[in-house]
Amino acid sequence: MEHTYSFYVVDNLRFTQDDQPFVIKNDLTLDAAIARYKALPDTQVKALGATMDELKSLDMVHCRPTGLNEDSQNLLVADYLRIPAWKNNSLIAINTVNILKDELNISLMFSDSRIIPLPESEKSDPYFDDKYLMTRRHGDYMSAVNQIYVVGHGWLGPREFHEAFDNAGFKSPYFPYVTAYNINYYIPGRSQTGQADITPYNFDLLTEKTKQYDLSKQKLGTERDCR
Repeated sequence: MEHTYSFYVVDNLRFTQDDQPFVIKNDLTLDAAIARYKALPDTQVKALGATMDELKSLDMVHCRPTGLNEDSQNLLVADYLRIPAWKNNSLIAINTVNILKDELNISLMFSDSRIIPLPESEKSDPYFDDKYLMTRRHGDYMSAVNQIYVVGHGWLGPREFHEAFDNAGFKSPYFPYVTAYNINYYIPGRSQTGQADITPYNFDLLTEKTKQYDLSKQKLGTERDCR
């Protein structure tokens, strides 16, 4: 069965916080959606998304400020990478995404309430192929993080980061623009540990890899000790 697709544009994602009306234009072609999106002022927190089979909708691009006193930029929304029905759909995950990147000059991604650099490749950094996050508390993968680099703020400890951005997007339209994490890692079977800087995208990949490794160890009854 072939899927059907249409696109939509939302002119104000902050309608709840700002108590302002918003308009959604549905059932657009991709070209029409891009044209309408471009016609809206970049000062608005706007969105462009896709609808599959008239049932499933997903935002694909947001226009958001990247920091205080900074101009808004178009951000690729990473949600499509986490949902198999979208990630494994080449028409959306490859064709549409590439068109949006080109037409809207996208170089940043919106992921987990952060703004991060758009990865040059979806493959992981080979430096971390044999490494896993060394957590302070089992199952708490953020506890492997020593510091987080936020544009405009510099390196912040996890507590500072939480205090500064706990309500990001609610009390203000600003989300942290994160470009690096400093993490603790270990290499299984070699008793080797260390620290390294890692990009946000590779941190997300390493987190998922560590989760899967921990799950496999649990299934074998040899759950990895917290370090």
